Amino acid sequence: MTAPDCFLALLGTAFHLIIISICLVFLWTIIFKLPGKTWKDYILVPPLLALAALSTYVMIYTWVNYPT
Repeated sequence: MTAPDCFLALLGTAFHLIIISICLVFLWTIIFKLPGKTWKDYILVPPLLALAALSTYVMIYTWVNYPT
């Protein structure tokens, strides 16, 4: 793996971990529903989950196709 590929793989992994942590915070909030919250407060959850799935795919694709 060349240096730019390695950098992109590490950047993709960091991005993936950030997105997953945001999703976990949202899911934690939904599971332990905060008082006074409605479904409108959780409208960002489906797009974030989709983004998490996409970032997971990109991370796995990068590590499989550009092995160290």
